[in-house]
Amino acid sequence: MITIFEPTPLMSTYLLAFVISEFDESSKSNANNIRFGAFSRPEQIQNTLFGLETASKALELYESAFETKYELSKLDQVALPVFNRGGMENYGIIFYREDYFLYEPLVS
Repeated sequence: MITIFEPTPLMSTYLLAFVISEFDESSKSNANNIRFGAFSRPEQIQNTLFGLETASKALELYESAFETKYELSKLDQVALPVFNRGGMENYGIIFYREDYFLYEPLVS
């Protein structure tokens, strides 16, 4: 199997991250054609929608507040069932512990 990635802007190598999983994805795009993806265990994928909406709104707020455009074409978020931190930010992808990212209406 060969996977080809798009070129990225220059970045520090410690910001590079990969995920190898059997997670499902939900996604949406905003008005600026940035694709937001949320990945989780298949049985939790319906609980990623709030995170997708929040990320889209937060990015618009940051772009406005800092007067700069997000330079990537995507922002992925991954809900990990076992993760010793609350979250970790990498370039174009953010990792969360499940209980910090997933939202189930009427339960969370």
